[in-house]
Amino acid sequence: MPLLPKTPAEWTRSFAVPLFIACIVVIAALWFGALGGGHVWRHWGVPVARVGLPSLGIALGVSCIFGTGLPRGFRVTALIVAALSTFCGWMLAPALAV
Repeated sequence: MPLLPKTPAEWTRSFAVPLFIACIVVIAALWFGALGGGHVWRHWGVPVARVGLPSLGIALGVSCIFGTGLPRGFRVTALIVAALSTFCGWMLAPALAV
C-alpha cells in the first residue's frame, strides 16, 4: 500500500473519512460537555464550538461536494453531518459558556 494516494478518488476518501469522524467526535464531545458543564468546557467549549466545529464542517462539505469517488450514501450522510457541524456549534456555544 503506497504512502500517498494516487487517484483523485483516493485523495477524496483520505480527506472525507477522517473529517467525517472528526465532526462526529467533536459534536458528541460538545454535546456531552454542554450537558455536563465543568471548568474545562467553560474555557474551551466556546472557541471549539464557534471556530473549530464549523471549520471541520465546511472542510467536510467542500470535500464531499467537489470530491470524486465517494459512494452516494456516504456523500449524503457526510453533507448532513457537515451542515450539522456548521450550525450545531453556534447553537451549543451559549450552553457551554455558562
